[in-house]
Amino acid sequence: MNYYFMMDDKSNKTFNFDVEYGRVDFEIQKRPYEEEWTKPIDYIYDPTSPEVIYYNFVNKKEYLSKVNFNYDYYWYAHGFILSERLLKVFKEFKIQGCVCKKIKFAVGGEIIDSPDFYLLKFNTYNVDKPAPDFVDYDKTELLPSKTNYVVTKKLVLKENIDFDIFKPGKVELLASAGIVVTEKVKNAIEFNNCGRGIRFLPIETAQEEYCKNSFKDFTSLLKRAKPKLP
Repeated sequence: MNYYFMMDDKSNKTFNFDVEYGRVDFEIQKRPYEEEWTKPIDYIYDPTSPEVIYYNFVNKKEYLSKVNFNYDYYWYAHGFILSERLLKVFKEFKIQGCVCKKIKFAVGGEIIDSPDFYLLKFNTYNVDKPAPDFVDYDKTELLPSKTNYVVTKKLVLKENIDFDIFKPGKVELLASAGIVVTEKVKNAIEFNNCGRGIRFLPIETAQEEYCKNSFKDFTSLLKRAKPKLP
């Protein structure tokens, strides 16, 4: 089975749907008006939470002119923003546990006229219920990592994974920066022309390629060996 990492291709995007570090400029909320910062957004897991949520532009209305709603896929720190066309393709395949909410964009309490998008957020896990890990550690050559997450130049996933769309597991950067899909999903996205804003990376080399395409230094992920004392 061939797998691909779906990376948010930022090369032509002038705006990212994410909060700038240390600022409160954009916020996903329950209502279409600006209010106090309400993160985290785990309320969307509540069965009684609204089916439509709102992405509010807070204090940064000028960014609205930079948003291009023609893309199908955007990375967001708390999930993934998908076009209606892309979500339709996703629903044809088996997805790891997640929630999906329709998302509208608002500024100053007014809803913006835009195509329909959806926020896909994978289920959260904890110590008592750890997240699935799809890495085949026996076949993956592990490099010395700064963290307890995997760093490798040739990632190998387990055989017979029960999902077509899923999170990879404990792989540095890839664990939070995108989604893994089978070749069938990739082909369906391309056939339906709903992959604008996506860069597909073969899973084997995805970690190193992700670094190249996001201007990160792959070697910065590696733990340096301690100098030997004379």
